[in-house]
Amino acid sequence: MTELRATYPAYFASKNKIQLTPEIDVDKVLHEMKTRYAGEKVNDIDGVKIDFAENWVHLRKSNTGAHHPRPTPRPARPVRPTRWPPASLPR
Repeated sequence: MTELRATYPAYFASKNKIQLTPEIDVDKVLHEMKTRYAGEKVNDIDGVKIDFAENWVHLRKSNTGAHHPRPTPRPARPVRPTRWPPASLPR
């Protein structure tokens, strides 16, 4: 089993939520993120998902995780943002 698993790409998931308050205009934040990262592959079907070369971020108004039928392969790269936007995201 270990040998079989070694043939699949490595994944790392980091689910980070922010505390939403009534003062935060979530629609404005999502629009600003789409604008800021317009040069990347952006999908706004379910919130705003931005695909970068080696990772992706998915922002949802509900502040819940999306349920994907299959994970998107990405290299294992631990990213644990401590502030928004995380310093690890391209600017």
